[in-house]
Amino acid sequence: MMRGFIGCGGELVAVPEPSPSPTPAPVLPSFDGVTVDGGVQSSWFGSGWIDGFVITRYEVTGAQWVAVRTWAVANGYDIGAGSYAGDDFPVGGITWHDAVKWCNALSEWAGFSPVYRVDGAVYRSGVSDAVAMVGGNGWRLPSEREWEWAARGGTRSGGFTYSGSNTVGAVAWYDQNAGSAQRIGTKLGNELGLYDMSGNVAEWCFDLATVGRTERRFRGGAWATLGELSVRSTRRGEQPAAAVNVWMGLRLAKWN
Repeated sequence: MMRGFIGCGGELVAVPEPSPSPTPAPVLPSFDGVTVDGGVQSSWFGSGWIDGFVITRYEVTGAQWVAVRTWAVANGYDIGAGSYAGDDFPVGGITWHDAVKWCNALSEWAGFSPVYRVDGAVYRSGVSDAVAMVGGNGWRLPSEREWEWAARGGTRSGGFTYSGSNTVGAVAWYDQNAGSAQRIGTKLGNELGLYDMSGNVAEWCFDLATVGRTERRFRGGAWATLGELSVRSTRRGEQPAAAVNVWMGLRLAKWN
């Protein structure tokens, strides 16, 4: 079964903006301030404002990846095949470039305006470090700030360490309980009804990790990442945009 946003209802979650708006900046629950691999666990979130958006309830699955990629390849896109254990398992083994081109392909296929462009043209092929995110009504990767706001439950946040619980095994597939990606949605969801935001596969975000470099941020940790700290809602990671990791996938967002 192709769970999710292709042909099925009820798989999109609206994430409201923080309140009050726009001042003061949103205040998120406090964590313990531990720093791991250079990723600040508590204070990074900062003061940037978050507009309301929608995000997919589940990680993008193998079936969804194949369906969109098949259309995309027939319409001028070059997108990697990815890897997955079954239709209802999250896709992995994709680069950041694959992810954003796939978002554009889904947008075009669905009749929306593609978000990602290079020199003004819709990004469909090649590997470019100059990908720009423009306005539009198409599908896209969440920003880091959006991702964390959603993972921590948004305005419904219970202040949990992991996305939906203080008990890691209740919500996360990670190196202590999984040796590979697992079927989506088999752990508990968070306060917004989002699943696998801690563990299973890590999820590409749009953001550059460092200005002037090409590494991109990912969030959520994965079945292959080490230890409970790796799947906290606040944990940050980065990988080269061209990296192919079987534990790296995506989840989609869209402006309201």
